[in-house]
Amino acid sequence: MNLRQLKYFYTLAKEQHFARAAQLCHVTQPTLSASIASLEKELGNQLVIRDSHFIALTEQGALVLKHAENILFEQQALKEGISKLNHGMSGVLRLGIVPQSNADIMPHIAQFRAKYPDVSFAINVLTNPEILNALHTHQIDLGLGFAENLSQADKQQLQVTPLASLRFAIIYSETFKDEFNFPDAFCSLQYLVDKPLCLFSKNMQFRQYIINAAIEEGVELDIALETDSLFHLISAVNHGIGCAIVSSTTAKSVAHSESLYYKDIRKQLPGKTAFLNRAFSLSPIAQMFIQTFEANIT
Repeated sequence: MNLRQLKYFYTLAKEQHFARAAQLCHVTQPTLSASIASLEKELGNQLVIRDSHFIALTEQGALVLKHAENILFEQQALKEGISKLNHGMSGVLRLGIVPQSNADIMPHIAQFRAKYPDVSFAINVLTNPEILNALHTHQIDLGLGFAENLSQADKQQLQVTPLASLRFAIIYSETFKDEFNFPDAFCSLQYLVDKPLCLFSKNMQFRQYIINAAIEEGVELDIALETDSLFHLISAVNHGIGCAIVSSTTAKSVAHSESLYYKDIRKQLPGKTAFLNRAFSLSPIAQMFIQTFEANIT
C-alpha cells in the first residue's frame, strides 16, 4: 500500500466517476483502475462496487476511505510544516462559514495575510451541519458556525472556541420606514406582526433561532420570501418585498453599503458564534490562524 494508491482511491470515492477521478489525478483511467485493483488485492477485500461504471463503496471501502482521508491530510500537514521551516508560512486555509454570525472574519484574515502573505484563503458558505461534516471529512480546515446541538461524537472530535453571543436585527428599506416608529434603541418581535418578512431557509440554524424566539413571544411571522442566499435576501429588502431579520453584524454592514435602515432587536438569541476545528489533525496554518484570532479577541 502506498500514498499514491490511497490518493487515487480517495479521489474516486469523492468523484464517484472513474474518468473524472483519473483526470484529477493526472493519470489514464486504466492506470487508476489498476492501482485500485492492486490496493484491493493487497487488502484482500473488494473496496469498490462497479461494473462498467462506479456504483458504490463496499463497507470495507468506506472504512478505507475514512483512514485514507486522515493519512492524506497528515501528508499535507507534514508538507506544510516542512515548507514553513524552509520558507515561512504558505499554503491555503479552507474556511467554512455560516451566512449569519456576530463575528466578522475579514479583519482577521487581512491581518493574517499582512503577516503571512503567502497564505491564501478559500471560503465556503455552509450551513452548520455542512460545516461539521466538512470538518470530519477534511474538506475544510476551520469552521465559523454555532456550537449548539453538537453530538457526543462532535464534542469528542472537535475543539470549540465560543465567540460573541448572537444578536439579531431587523433591516428594511424606505418602503417600510414610516411603519417603524421605534420608541427606544431596540425593537421587539411584536413590531414585526403583520409585516412581510424575508427570512433564511428553515434548514439554517439562524432561522431556527428566529422561529424559537417568535414562539416564546407568541408572535406569528408573516413570511413573504425564504432563501439560503444573503444576496437574494438583501435584494428582496431593496425591492420592497419585505423586511429581513439578520444578525446585528450583518445589519450594520449592509445598512451602510446598501442605504437601508436597521434596528437591533431587544431579545438576545441563545446561539453563540463559535470557531470549530478538529481537535486532532490540524494543519500548521490552521493552528497559527486560531492562535492569531484568539489573541485578537482577548
